[in-house]
Amino acid sequence: MATILFVYARLSIQAAKRNAHLHREADGGQISWHNESLRRHGKLDAPEEQ
Repeated sequence: MATILFVYARLSIQAAKRNAHLHREADGGQISWHNESLRRHGKLDAPEEQ
């Protein structure tokens, strides 16, 4: 059970880092909280993976 939790935690952290990196690139190198808010409310398209 501990192994499953460990693997899940590692994968979740990696996915969060990838997602943050993708959003930073889309916003010009730094996360724009305004753009992030617009994305979450459906007024701005999500960044595409390259």
